[in-house]
Amino acid sequence: MKVGYISRRRDENGKETFKYREGNATRRIGARSDTIKVNFLYGTTPYEEVKSNTEFMAEGKLIVVQEPFFTNDALKERLEKWCEWANSCEHREYSLFGEVSE
Repeated sequence: MKVGYISRRRDENGKETFKYREGNATRRIGARSDTIKVNFLYGTTPYEEVKSNTEFMAEGKLIVVQEPFFTNDALKERLEKWCEWANSCEHREYSLFGEVSE
């Protein structure tokens, strides 16, 4: 199964940059837990959380950043375009909260 992830970093000028990543994942079902282990992320994530992130993004409500989600070709294409757009614009254009003072 394929899992996507949008990483967020700050460059040397303090501007946020986003990068879409995709990798293979393994589902681990145990007596007390149902988790997903992604090859490029540390630790595991509950399966229901990954599924919820996927449904949320598929409905087109918001883009989930720094959280894993299941991906397909259509979602991958949309998110790669979003990352390209977000990297080229100001923070207030893609943020729900507008300008954030740090």
